[in-house]
Formats: sequence, structure tokens, C-alpha cells
Amino acid sequence: MKIIHYATNIYKNTGGLEKYVRDLAEFQSYEDEVIVAFSGKYKTTKKNKFKGKYIGRIKTIEIDGANPITLRGIAEPEDFMRRGDFQAYKEFFEKEKPDILHVHTLLGAQPEMFRAAKENYVKIIYTTHDYFGLCPKVNWVKNGTFCGEICGEQCGQCCKNGENAKDVLKRQLFDYMRGLKFFIRSVVVRDEKLSRIVSQYMMKEKKEVSDIRNQKSYVELRNFFMEMYKMVDYYHFNSCQTEEEFRKNINGIRGQVEYLFHQDILDRRKIRKMSGALKISFLGNPIEHKGFFLLKEVLDDLYYIEKKHFVLNLYVQLRQNDDDYIKYHNPYTYHELEKVMNEADLIVVPSVCKETFSFTVLEAISCGVPVLISTNVAAKEWCEAYGGLADVVSLDKESIKSRIRKYIDNRELLEIFNQIICEKNINFSYEDHVVQIRKIYKNLCFPCHSPVG
Repeated sequence: MKIIHYATNIYKNTGGLEKYVRDLAEFQSYEDEVIVAFSGKYKTTKKNKFKGKYIGRIKTIEIDGANPITLRGIAEPEDFMRRGDFQAYKEFFEKEKPDILHVHTLLGAQPEMFRAAKENYVKIIYTTHDYFGLCPKVNWVKNGTFCGEICGEQCGQCCKNGENAKDVLKRQLFDYMRGLKFFIRSVVVRDEKLSRIVSQYMMKEKKEVSDIRNQKSYVELRNFFMEMYKMVDYYHFNSCQTEEEFRKNINGIRGQVEYLFHQDILDRRKIRKMSGALKISFLGNPIEHKGFFLLKEVLDDLYYIEKKHFVLNLYVQLRQNDDDYIKYHNPYTYHELEKVMNEADLIVVPSVCKETFSFTVLEAISCGVPVLISTNVAAKEWCEAYGGLADVVSLDKESIKSRIRKYIDNRELLEIFNQIICEKNINFSYEDHVVQIRKIYKNLCFPCHSPVG
């Protein structure tokens, strides 16, 4: 079987989506021919070109002329609706002759890729890692709460601080400059004036777009993404929560739920003794939709008003606060996962957005570390299937505060929690997950032998 995965750059980016695709492609490559395609750096050229190279057994294809990628929101929809070169995509599929096009995100994607795949009888599967296409900001959060409204007229105000194509080009240039040793030594460290100039250039105000034009263009953007969603043959939902949101907004789709795993989720559970100040770890990016600021409010109250003693571990590049209770660490790799978990008595995942899953929850439990998660975290379903492996709490300040206070005052509760996790019969097999994905592929390619449900 020959498989093409479409994602963001899995060898440059380090998020959960990239980790999942990287591990899946590597595992599949022992038995199948695997290609990983991704949108290259944004360029003004509209001609699609496919630049290939091998990384180990995996062939990677960088697609020039694809749409720009932003996670900050789409400020000008027209910039993100560039049509691809259908003939170029068609020739690409004719040359590679894949059986499956496995799409992991619509970031950078163009309908012509989907249409060319269909014309070449390639089956398309889509894994629901994010909400991009349903939401132009990816995370579907508006004014600090989950939005849930499909991309449309209301999105202009929410995305006013997003990016347009020029912003993406500036960011690419800035990232390149930041990577140069000269720039790091001479600008970031010593030349504060030039650094301010670059920052002002990056933050330069965008031209105003009329509300009426903006409203109409977001409707067009929705139609652009729907064109791709409707060409998907089968959806791999990574949770029931995500399935519900997609079925609510896209009619007549087929698919099934399969929870996600990666190769570094290994059974490393052990009995833990909780002593000293409670060690709380927040492993995500310290941003609003991940619930960091809500957690920060909770911990400020507990530390400064109630005089509770604890430590918050943050794994970030830059120090952002000077609070006495925060301990900063460098970002970690998956090879350091066990070490990171050994620094924690409790992992907190207080997401404001409706997480499509959450590897952090499985990673913590695989090491026997108790987790406190909001009701928005879809990995709660996997935990509930094993009889309650996580402490699920309502997404409000007082509920989270009450729960953390309980653990600070009664450390033995966390020891009992850890013991329950260690005693459960849990399947952490990554191989089993890959087998399930392969079954989906086979059911799509050979429906007569094994019908898809």
C-alpha cells in the first residue's frame, strides 16, 4: 500500500499533530511506501511545485504555491483562498500513484489537491486534529470561551488581530533572521534599538477592511474549506467530542472514533510518594485557549491570599512572570518525558478550547502521574473508558481552585490517585493503534471484502 500524509512540516514543528504524523509515517514505512507532504514556506508564486527528498525511509514533499499558514487567525480571507494548479496536482498523483491520501489538517491546503486525488481514485481520510476550516483561528475560542459557530460573518471581529499574507511573509523573514547567530548576538542581545525596529515592523497595523466586505469574505472562506471537507471519504475522529462538532457542521459524513497514541507513550507507571511542596506542572503553551491564565488566577489566589505552598513547573523558552511559586524549565523533548513527569505530583490541563484529544493526559497517566483536566479536554473519554483515570473538573475558577486546594491540603489523595492508575489494566500499545488505522485504509480501498461502518 502507498500512503501520502498531508500535514504541516513534521520535521520543523513540534506539536501533537506533527508528533502523531511523524510516528505513524515512520511505523508504516516498515511495511508500506510512505510520503509526507506539507505546505512549504509561503511564496507569492501561484505555481504548485513539488520538491521531494528522503528522510530515512520516508519521502517528504514540500508543496510550493500552497496557501499561507497561520495559527493566529485569518485577518484577510482572500489571502488564504488561493486556488491551486489542478494540472500540477493531477500530474503529482499520476506519478506517485498512492492508494490513500491521509489529511491531518487543512492548514495550507487547496481544493485542487483533493479534486486531483479523487480523479485519480485515491481514497481520502481526514484525522480531526484541529478545527481549522470550521474556525479561522483553529482553536474555536472567542472572548475567552468556546465559540462553536462555524466560520462566517461573525469571524471578522474575532480575527482582527490575525494575519494576512504579508504578515506571514514578515514572520518567515523574522524567523530566518532569528536563526542567524549574528542576529541573535547583535540584535536580540546587544542592539535593542534594531530589535525594537524589527518588532514594530512585525506589529505594523494592517490596512482597514470594511465590515461588509469582511463579512462576505468569511462566508466565502467557509465555502472554500467546505469544498475540501466534502471530498473526504472517511473521517478518523480522535474523540466523540470532536465527532459531535464535525457532524454538527458537516452533513452526511462517514467516520469512526479512534483515540490517538504516539510511540513515546509507554507503560512507565510506578508508585509515587508525595512529599514537600505540591509540584504542579502545566505542560502546554502558556496561552489563553490552553487555560493558562485561568490557572494563573487560581494559583495567585492560593499562594498570595490563602498562603498555600506549592510549585508550578513551566516548560517555556522565555520567562514570563516573576511569581515566587513558578519554576521555569527549558522546553523538553519526548526523550525527556519520563524526567519531566518525575518533576510532577499533579499535571493540570485546564483547556478553554474544546481539545480534540490531548496527548499530555495519556503521557501523564502512562507515568502514573495524576491529572486534573477541564471538561473541555476530549481525552477524558479515554480516561472514563478505564473507570476514571483523570479528575475532570468544570471550567470555572472556583471549581479548579477548590480541587487544587484539596490536593494541597490532603496529599494522600494524590497517592491514592497514583495507586489507582498503577493498578488499572491499561492498553498503551501503539502497534494496536497503527493496526486500527490500517484497517480503515483497507476498508476504504477494498470495500467489498471489509465494509466500512
